[in-house]
Amino acid sequence: MSCSVKTRHDQKQFLDFFQKKEFPKALEVLDHSSLTEKEQRLLYLMEKGSLYYYQNLFFDAAMIFNEANELVDSLYTKSVKEIIASSIINENSKTFFGSIYERSLLYYYGAMSFYRLSNLTSFEKEVEKEGKKVKEKVELTESDKKANINKSRSFLIAWDSFFQEIGRSNKNKSIQQYDLLAKLMAGKLHLAYKTKRDDDIALQLFKDAYMILNEISPTYKSFNENFKDYNLKYRDYLKSETKKPSTKEIAETDYFLQTKKDIQENIYYLTNKYRKNELREVRKNYLKGFDSKNYKTTNIEIVIENGYVSPLKPKDIAINLKTAVESIENKNTRAVVEGIGIPVLTYFALGPLGLGAVSHGRNYSIYTSHNVGTSLTKEVGIEFEVPHVDEPKSLNSMEIQFYQNEKLIKTIKPYIAGAVSDYAFISNQENLENTFSKRAARVGGKYILAIIAAYNTYNTMNKNGGELFAKPAAFGQFLVSQKAIKESEKADSRHWSTLPSNILGASLNLSEGSYKAKLIEYAGDKTSIVRSVDLGEFQVNDSSQSLFSFRAL
Repeated sequence: MSCSVKTRHDQKQFLDFFQKKEFPKALEVLDHSSLTEKEQRLLYLMEKGSLYYYQNLFFDAAMIFNEANELVDSLYTKSVKEIIASSIINENSKTFFGSIYERSLLYYYGAMSFYRLSNLTSFEKEVEKEGKKVKEKVELTESDKKANINKSRSFLIAWDSFFQEIGRSNKNKSIQQYDLLAKLMAGKLHLAYKTKRDDDIALQLFKDAYMILNEISPTYKSFNENFKDYNLKYRDYLKSETKKPSTKEIAETDYFLQTKKDIQENIYYLTNKYRKNELREVRKNYLKGFDSKNYKTTNIEIVIENGYVSPLKPKDIAINLKTAVESIENKNTRAVVEGIGIPVLTYFALGPLGLGAVSHGRNYSIYTSHNVGTSLTKEVGIEFEVPHVDEPKSLNSMEIQFYQNEKLIKTIKPYIAGAVSDYAFISNQENLENTFSKRAARVGGKYILAIIAAYNTYNTMNKNGGELFAKPAAFGQFLVSQKAIKESEKADSRHWSTLPSNILGASLNLSEGSYKAKLIEYAGDKTSIVRSVDLGEFQVNDSSQSLFSFRAL
């Protein structure tokens, strides 16, 4: 019980320092937190990798993300393989496995760390000399840079294999089987490697991204204003309950259109460059509505990891007594309940115990928190915690400004490569849907036993001392049991807290020189500025780096 509470406290304290950019303090908290325990090793590595990455310590970050991926692989080889792959997670498991989208992002950060390391001429490495840890400068040769590119490429190959494995072993058909980021950003990185073979791979990745954007991504709020209805229909379709929802039901957001445009530009560019004989077929399948006459080639890719992912947090919800009774598997407990009678237990729970009532609807959201004192005609409500992610907020309009010599030279609307907060929301929906019934049955069984015990106490005390003593005795006993149940059933709210809310991108053409970039976010009216973030400087050279990454905190 105390471990769950301590982990929540430790993660909050760590994130507070991270958000303030007090990285040494954040590292100190992390290294002395409950996350250092063996069962939480993966989460510890995720947070530590972020800490190094956002300090531009790409060698350290690369080593950490590499270790984290090796740990994921070892977890997959154990008996929990099917549980992890199908996104069914035991709420009370000590071992942190991470959600599918979190494990997916390990590949992204691993590939990005090695790519960014490949563009450095040197870095500082911590070594031990005469019993002391000191920083030592390491020069990077051209051979080292090529090796780092190959390591970055290896992460992308493993990333693709990861989702192939998810698709093969996923018993519960899942929206999480597909990841726009895994296709779109992998394509961008392959382009940045600048080989013919990588360009060929990138073309197929962009085609895959186009399919995911048009069919899967409308389940996300960032891409579809009608996402709730489409989301439910698509999940039913995956369960083979209905036909595939029509794309005509999609209310495309500006970010959907911008992302679609960017993907089409990449498909057109690579097809026109290498496979002109396929242009007619490609136009038919991937370039609908695309104006190739106004297309201009680009040489620079800007990636912005923006904000913070919607947190996973505990939320009190309730099930009804009838549902709990129907879920009883133990024959002895069921016999006791039937002996007393459900109407009697219901009356006792609503009367002497003063419990509230609950209504219900569909999936996880239907089990709503109850209010004490509501209509007695409803069923008794039994509360417990579940992990919860808030519905993502509607994204404001944003633009990226580029300056040279303090002069604004270009303004570009970004596309969304990865809607991370949407991933978190969908992941929580599916995980809760897959685990709720079993957990509700377990919690309900505990509550029924607590109510029966309080009922027996009430009857005994009522015979010996009357109602005056019976009611508070039963009520006090139930409160003690309820507290124990709530503590033992605390939701697992562990998550990779330093992830961005979304990963933005922009493609443009820049000549050689030094530039500054700024992210501007507008209010809903698209006129007043609500946030302006200086992203930093970058240097464009025709023969070197073509992809630049920034974090907008």
